[in-house]
Amino acid sequence: MIDLFFNLDFYLFYFINTYLSNPVFDSLFVFFHDCHKKTWFILLVLFFWIFFIYKHKNNRILLILLIPIGIALTDQIGSTIKNLELRQRPYMNIEKNEINLLIKVAQDEKGNYKKTKSSEKSFPSNHAANMFFIGTFLSLIYSDRKKYFITLACSVAISRVYIGVHYPFDTIFGALIGISIAYFLIYAYKKLIRQNIIR
Repeated sequence: MIDLFFNLDFYLFYFINTYLSNPVFDSLFVFFHDCHKKTWFILLVLFFWIFFIYKHKNNRILLILLIPIGIALTDQIGSTIKNLELRQRPYMNIEKNEINLLIKVAQDEKGNYKKTKSSEKSFPSNHAANMFFIGTFLSLIYSDRKKYFITLACSVAISRVYIGVHYPFDTIFGALIGISIAYFLIYAYKKLIRQNIIR
């Protein structure tokens, strides 16, 4: 059973990472990798966040408090599991000519990828966890726009496999973390309202 699990994971990895390879995805998915490091992107996200807080009075508490809390929880849970070093990154175990690695990683003088803190922490994907938290959380608030939020979350999750830094099941488990946190926070919020703790 375990062998079947890993064989399926490897097959899905090769399909996404190699067979789906094309110039458009290369540019788009590499952008997803480090967009959070770009000042203009952060400012754009903050602008929309503040805009939604201003425009939607009924959701202000959800947007102001629960999104930051949810991201912090999701990231912390993912990082805690990562620190167990349950799995190396794909590029550490797959031959260079068999993987489409689209980002730069540390190498030694022989050109082999170095064993670093990051290279030992493939499971789970925090990118997938955070994006699925945000996507699910916003979908529960704005159900009419659900398809856009979930599509974006799925795209980011797939991008982690596509650029060669995660296996599919790393992103699936990360997604489950994010989804779980989103539902938990919404449930807790509604319960507090019913008990008149929040009005």
